[in-house]
Amino acid sequence: DYEEYRRENRSKFENEFSTWRTGRQSQRDMLNKVDEHAEVVGSDGERIGTVDKVEGDRIKLAKNDPEAGGRHHSIPCSWLQSIEGATVTLNKSAVEAKTMWRDE
Repeated sequence: DYEEYRRENRSKFENEFSTWRTGRQSQRDMLNKVDEHAEVVGSDGERIGTVDKVEGDRIKLAKNDPEAGGRHHSIPCSWLQSIEGATVTLNKSAVEAKTMWRDE
């Protein structure tokens, strides 16, 4: 059964993975456009914080920002939706991002 299922779904997987990989590469490319001190907002437009710097494939947020509570937090590039001017918009709401961000 397993081999039959794999054969039948191979094309679907390859198409979905190709789409996912293209999207992920676009998000990684966006990291080059992230500027220090840019404002980070959720998909709902609510403020999350300020960019401190980019480290690897993560954006580290400033710990002196009122939203940070005196601690550094980081978010992965997979959360990037768009970058327009000095504003980075995520594909998660502010509440989701703050619940899921990583303490540094």
